[in-house]
Amino acid sequence: MLILLRQIISPTGVSHGRTFYNTIGERFSRIHGLRQRISHCSRKRQPSPATIDQRMALPGSRLNRNAAMVSSLINAGRIPKRSLCLCVRHARRPGLFSLLRHTSATCIIILLKTIVLQEPAMHRLKLMAVCLVTVLGNPMAWSSNDTAPAMACNNLMTTQAPETRLASAKFFMDHANLPPFCQVEGKIAERLGFVMRLPVDAWNGKFAVTGCGGFCGSLNPDKPGYSNSMNASLKLGYAVIQTDGGHQADSWDTDWAIGDQRALELYAGAWMPLAVASGNALLKQYYQDKPQRTYFSGCSNGGRLGMVAAQRYPRLFDGIAAGGAIFDLTGNAGIHGMWKLQTTHDENGGEIIDQDKLPLLTEHVMQQCDSLDGVEDHVISRPQLCQPALDSLRCSDTRPEACFSDRELTAIQLLYQGATVDGQALFPGIPPGSESLWSRWIVGTDENPAWGTRASEGNLRLTYGIPSNRPFNPHAYTLADEQQNLQRLAPVLNATNPDLSALAAAGGKLFYYHGLADPLILAGRAQQYHDEAAAVMGKEKLDQTARFFMVPGHGHCWEMPGQVADDFNPLVVIDHWVETGKAPDHVIAGMAQDASPNNRTRLLCPYPLTATFQGGDPDNAQSFRCQAADRQD
Repeated sequence: MLILLRQIISPTGVSHGRTFYNTIGERFSRIHGLRQRISHCSRKRQPSPATIDQRMALPGSRLNRNAAMVSSLINAGRIPKRSLCLCVRHARRPGLFSLLRHTSATCIIILLKTIVLQEPAMHRLKLMAVCLVTVLGNPMAWSSNDTAPAMACNNLMTTQAPETRLASAKFFMDHANLPPFCQVEGKIAERLGFVMRLPVDAWNGKFAVTGCGGFCGSLNPDKPGYSNSMNASLKLGYAVIQTDGGHQADSWDTDWAIGDQRALELYAGAWMPLAVASGNALLKQYYQDKPQRTYFSGCSNGGRLGMVAAQRYPRLFDGIAAGGAIFDLTGNAGIHGMWKLQTTHDENGGEIIDQDKLPLLTEHVMQQCDSLDGVEDHVISRPQLCQPALDSLRCSDTRPEACFSDRELTAIQLLYQGATVDGQALFPGIPPGSESLWSRWIVGTDENPAWGTRASEGNLRLTYGIPSNRPFNPHAYTLADEQQNLQRLAPVLNATNPDLSALAAAGGKLFYYHGLADPLILAGRAQQYHDEAAAVMGKEKLDQTARFFMVPGHGHCWEMPGQVADDFNPLVVIDHWVETGKAPDHVIAGMAQDASPNNRTRLLCPYPLTATFQGGDPDNAQSFRCQAADRQD
């Protein structure tokens, strides 16, 4: 504290008033939004005493709330009232005593600003230092029971946000190893449930909107990782909001949307402008400032929402990070979904492929295709070159165990092949190299179907208007006859428009990533979309607005433990692009913290470039270089 005081009153600080503000704000950042409030006040003209008195008379005024916050500290014995009065007297402005008549305390920022306006440079800096030291005391001593930050958070209940009904606002001091934050919950437009977390300390001035997975239907603010999650962003200083997509249900259920067009539209993406508007109102109330940047980050259905934002709401976000996106929902869950259900289940709904045999298939394919990229590193980086020969796995008299039946091998081959009618490919197939993840997404048991099975059925029930309490059999349909029906909801749900010129005109940026080992949402469709967009916009213009990264070995949105170096924060990537104006020409991915070993790194390249091994340690990103896939030099 003494060192800080010497810095403040030193002659070098006299000619750098703004530097003084930043120093003070950094030191006392635990006073609710102090750093932001100092910056905010330093940009605005100080109101007159009469104006202050008028504002104080308003029950919900900001000055009244700030004064109440300081009053709580006085009442708790953290701010000696005599010291505050002494500070006011030193300010030599009698009008400030009117503030004390109302609440016995006032906004520290108003007080300091008044001192700045009234005193010579050297003297005012000394006074400001004395005021901060004597009045604020030791703000770092706050505990979870402190009333000031809790009251500041609770005051958000008075926020007037468009179509928003707030249910709660609660301060968390020590929750899940997170920095202190204010959590607000409520509903927007009477349908859209949301939870928002606002950092108490060191807000970076940015607002992040997260997506929701599957068919949404719940709030999960403590979901770990980067996929439709809040906490990784909160730790970096972002204010974050998450929604339930406008309904409450299991993530594979679609009963809520049958016969309810508005519910379907909200889920499809109409909720995003509503959430941004409500979030901005809360930010303005809490920090007395609007966000400098607004971002979207989501994976899976959250990735689809990111693509919806890029195409339908190009001015809503400064940057969009979208991954593993089911942006062609009626194609992936409709056409491919029906193909998958008919391939993996018999007419009675029983599983065809034995889940317990999947490790055998995984190792067999890895042995055949690992080295196609020039290095054996237990990652299939070129799945498009992998054509697994499965005959050696067939059960026979000489191999009665650890083998697959003819029907199982046929089903596996059809999954790799993808939806096809009369020799025409309708949708890409499941990539080789993803087999270790099939047990979660593709191949379940009769008692516990895989999540992808549940979600595909949910989509088909929605398509045909069949609720979950009625029987449904995918084998009752012929894919060749159902293509038009399966695309019925495409105008509402899909985000397949390859023209991103509106996003480019708005100055927005899109960072897209997709796992090459994703068996649920197929990377082949994302590669098709990139090529379509490049054809419409031109590759150079597309690269200025959007970058697509294919991640070798990465499954679906980090939803299973990392088996390869695929750990990176998409929000950090898009934020860096927006702030610096430099598009990412590579990304370095690491291993998840709890992975073993966790010292591997991987070079990720913008599509269509791939990471080509140059020699050295294959577990080190420095051993690779981004280049065209057909280059060997």
